[in-house]
Amino acid sequence: MNKIIPLIAILDVIAAGGVSGCHKEKNSDWETVKTNKTEVIFSANGGFDSVETTNYSYWWILQVKLPDIDSTLYPAPNEAVTADWLLIESDKNKLYMRAQPNLSESNRQARVDMSVGNSFKSIDIIQEAK
Repeated sequence: MNKIIPLIAILDVIAAGGVSGCHKEKNSDWETVKTNKTEVIFSANGGFDSVETTNYSYWWILQVKLPDIDSTLYPAPNEAVTADWLLIESDKNKLYMRAQPNLSESNRQARVDMSVGNSFKSIDIIQEAK
């Protein structure tokens, strides 16, 4: 019985994350996400644009931040995001965005955080005021 208690304690340490340095996720295994652009600017008329990751064959939308309305959207995998003025969807290595016309006197903003495993990329979206 005396030998079982120390063994259980050791197993608890390993299950809780182990001794420092024994097990680590290696972020270096994931190459930094490269894209053909990091910012998209729409005119007040709206329109369509896309961003492509150039070093991965697939990525997905992690979250969409809309600071104008203090909101963050977390879509399910392969789900399009529809905000008040913006439709965002990803397909394989491309991110597609469609902005509705901006009839207000203020610019609109959004930030899309994309993910590939342990590697992330933010795309800033701005739509100019009318």
